[in-house]
Amino acid sequence: MTASSKKRTVWVLVLLVSLGFAAAILWREAAAAADHSAHAALTKDICDQMAAIPRGQSYPDSLAQLPLTFPDGGDSSLLKRFTYHSTGTNCTLQTRLGGEQVLRSFP
Repeated sequence: MTASSKKRTVWVLVLLVSLGFAAAILWREAAAAADHSAHAALTKDICDQMAAIPRGQSYPDSLAQLPLTFPDGGDSSLLKRFTYHSTGTNCTLQTRLGGEQVLRSFP
């Protein structure tokens, strides 16, 4: 192997490692964006369902009792990110969405 082909090989390896790091960073950012989107969509789904409960009708004891659709790729593990309290006649929902604290009370 000549000196110039060794240099070329080193540059190719450096390029491949750099591309690998860039891909890993993009993958992590895309995963974080998808997670945020699923959390935001679930927050909206929960709030929409709570707002649709007629006055005088009881609020559920837990979020698991709602017919949640887990929009935008979310699943039931997202429910751990919420604090929910119900007295039956009213309820509060709290979560942290990105850097923003979300607190909703119903009715």
